[in-house]
Amino acid sequence: MKLNINDPAKSQEVEDIFILQAMHLLEKAVSMDAVERLKMQIASLSPFEAAIPFGTVSLRRENYGGGISGGYSQYFEIKRGSAGS
Repeated sequence: MKLNINDPAKSQEVEDIFILQAMHLLEKAVSMDAVERLKMQIASLSPFEAAIPFGTVSLRRENYGGGISGGYSQYFEIKRGSAGS
């Protein structure tokens, strides 16, 4: 799941929705236990990667290199399989 922030001054509401959707997606893909274990990391929007049953979950931020000043993207990914797959 990807979130583009083009107006950083107005990012709070969409980031809150992104956090809720990430937790919902993780619950549906894995379990509520995974959400409970990772909810603080997801809610902080700080980059992380963690093992989950049958794969990994990660959150990363990518700042825009040019164009929109202060703009960035957030990526929430759930991957099945081992890290080497």
